[in-house]
Amino acid sequence: MGLTFIGPWGSLGLAAGASFGCLLAADSGIGDPVKYRSYAQKQLDYMLGSTGRSFVVGFGANPPTHVHHAGA
Repeated sequence: MGLTFIGPWGSLGLAAGASFGCLLAADSGIGDPVKYRSYAQKQLDYMLGSTGRSFVVGFGANPPTHVHHAGA
């Protein structure tokens, strides 16, 4: 499973927000908490470098070095 692609701009932020929503749902007992936590963990692992490259500036293995904008 790769990164969830929600929109063309700020895909990491949107995927992180979706992961946070899943964690909130899991903690609230909505749906299957194991499935929600697994999805969130996979998304965050992907962002932080489980594929060999981190997508967060200055973090993990082979991270990007140039900030695109303030949100990075």
